Amino acid sequence: MTTRRSNGEGSVFYRSNRDKWVAAIFDPLTGKTMTRSARTKADANRLLREMRNRIDDGAPAADSPLTLERWCATWLETRVGKRRSPGTVNQYANRMRRYVLPYLGRRRMDQVTAPMIEDTWDQLAARGLSYSTIKNAHNALSACLHDAVRENRLGMNPTQRASLPTNAAPAKRPAPPSSSEVHDLITTALETDPPVGRLVQLVAYTGCRPGEACAAKWSDIDLGVGTWRVSRTLTHNEQGRVIIGDTTKTKQERVIPLAPEVVESLRRQRTHVAELRLQAYRWDDLDLVFPNTVGKWLDVSNTRRHLKRATGHDVTWRQLRHHAATVTIANAPLPVASKLLGHKKISTTVDVYGHLMEADSRAAMDALRDAISG
Repeated sequence: MTTRRSNGEGSVFYRSNRDKWVAAIFDPLTGKTMTRSARTKADANRLLREMRNRIDDGAPAADSPLTLERWCATWLETRVGKRRSPGTVNQYANRMRRYVLPYLGRRRMDQVTAPMIEDTWDQLAARGLSYSTIKNAHNALSACLHDAVRENRLGMNPTQRASLPTNAAPAKRPAPPSSSEVHDLITTALETDPPVGRLVQLVAYTGCRPGEACAAKWSDIDLGVGTWRVSRTLTHNEQGRVIIGDTTKTKQERVIPLAPEVVESLRRQRTHVAELRLQAYRWDDLDLVFPNTVGKWLDVSNTRRHLKRATGHDVTWRQLRHHAATVTIANAPLPVASKLLGHKKISTTVDVYGHLMEADSRAAMDALRDAISG
């Protein structure tokens, strides 16, 4: 027997071939009639009330039965790639694969709760993962479930109620080399491998990202004025291959003044590129400042080995950039330093390099004390 209700309130009826009571209601969000089964009529009425309450709250009548792993695969393949760069998609995929799916992947997406998520983060913290790594995993999961809510597959995003662990290890602070050490590294690299030395010099003197230096074109550089318009970087396409992107990491251009030493090195580099072109059996004319032997871009992962061989030290591009950030923040207003480093927001500069400002904070407090004490 069917329990009749007004339009939009749904109905409860008995399905004899399955010996089940069924609660059915039209879901205006999905445009479909949603059904849920129960053993008793009372349970079916309870399910109907739950679905009706969800619809009244603006949520879908029922959540998707997909597992988190299946939804994540669909999300990465057909959803997030339309709004994010291939590099960002690869980062999301890596974080979900390494830190989320091994713990929550086989659960139905609608059964993932905030306590389950917090338990996962606690397990990662127990493994010694840093707070920033866990936060990145949390953000990836949040983005994944946010789109599920947006598509009416979930009523709410449980990551919004989940807290990050307080016992996670702090992120490792960068340990930049001293200015004298950077000078020695540049000198050694220029003597050992001049083209790599010029690349080292450009990164050290500008604080740019190595992918931006490898993607630099001569049309971006004005040697007469001594400026570099940073407008692109190396990135990955949908197949995971390295390509030259159309924009920088933050999708913002910036102009960096070049020191006279860098301008002179770039003049030598232009001569070197012309010689490479004459010697090459084939040449891809991409106008790159630092091409390989056939005119294509250098892979950043390969330049790390070149950097170590040319300098004779186990130094990284990140350390050179952090040294530049240290000096820039100490000698320029924070908005200027943030723009030169290519950060989209000043808050990013503070989050990444805030520890470098501790000495300035102490000096400011000392000045305040002196002003009050007279």
